[in-house]
Amino acid sequence: MVFTVEIDDKSKTGKSILHLLKDLSKTSSGIHFIETVEDNELLEKMKRSLKSGKASKQELNKTLKSILG
Repeated sequence: MVFTVEIDDKSKTGKSILHLLKDLSKTSSGIHFIETVEDNELLEKMKRSLKSGKASKQELNKTLKSILG
């Protein structure tokens, strides 16, 4: 069985839990830490990556196709 838990990182408890899960995901194959972002946040991150040269247009298109496909 797989569980998905939503944690708000604005609280002290939420930050502590996220830190713990990140650490556990590095050493345990049964825990996968997947950070999610809102669409607008993702768009801004992609724009910054493109402007800074961290990612090319081809890489961004490939990522978008994988998300939508």
